[in-house]
Amino acid sequence: MSALATHPTTTVLQSRVQLFQPVLRPKKIECGAARWQETAWGRCRVAGRLGQRHACLQNAILHTALGQHEESDGGITVLTDPYKLRVATGGGPQANYGGGIKRLIEDMIFATIEIVAMPCGGRAGFSAAGHLIDHVVQVPTYMGREIPDPLHPGAARRLWAVRLGVCLAALLKHDLILYYDPEPIAALGHGISQAVARHVLSHKREPHGGWKLDRLIEVVGGPTGGQALRHRRQELRDDAAALRACGVLVRGDRVHKSSGNVQQIPGGVPQIPGIVAQIPGAFSKSPAAAALSAPSGLG
Repeated sequence: MSALATHPTTTVLQSRVQLFQPVLRPKKIECGAARWQETAWGRCRVAGRLGQRHACLQNAILHTALGQHEESDGGITVLTDPYKLRVATGGGPQANYGGGIKRLIEDMIFATIEIVAMPCGGRAGFSAAGHLIDHVVQVPTYMGREIPDPLHPGAARRLWAVRLGVCLAALLKHDLILYYDPEPIAALGHGISQAVARHVLSHKREPHGGWKLDRLIEVVGGPTGGQALRHRRQELRDDAAALRACGVLVRGDRVHKSSGNVQQIPGGVPQIPGIVAQIPGAFSKSPAAAALSAPSGLG
């Protein structure tokens, strides 16, 4: 997978307003405990469980999209290959078909977010509330043709039609879009490293002298001090070599951005050919599904 691609990976704002907790195993935030996180770029409030592995999956869904269809209510459905999702999210147990990816999707379906964006970089301010993903449907064909399954000769590969929530769709339409390879970030060993990398790559250029390490830790995760701050510093330094592959350089108490690995353009998600049909078997949130502990529908 190349460092630059035709499909978007993410948007600027979601990497800056603490939408995803800077950890690999995030805590669940109950509705009554959700608090606004204020930043210079806007503010965000999340009820649910969203961490860096969820960000990895969301980036992979967009980056590996095979087709896209905009729905009448403003949502977007994209077609993706679950095998490619596994590769783009780093593979391994946390991204397997049987449990990891499904649990992440479930979290993203049930999490409720609110974002208020300040005008920035030629983008007008906007607000959005809702979900990142509404449902996932397994589909057997793409544009009328079966896709061969390389792991099972003679069988067809099952694809996923992922219905993006109107909140994520609003970010793709109104925020600044970023294009980069999500795999190196997914390979980082610590959540704080992934959050810092995403934040750094959301900027066209670094401040004079680079970012202060402690300040970046605070920007992506809120006020941090004492032993917790020392742990976060060490985690970033442990991941320093892998961060270089992401275009992020950690040098002493400063962080720098290498150029040429990210494209940033005004919002307006590209229209990718291919209408995605809706079929039975959805993995979704509805009034009935909200009462279930685990949605079903993906084999």
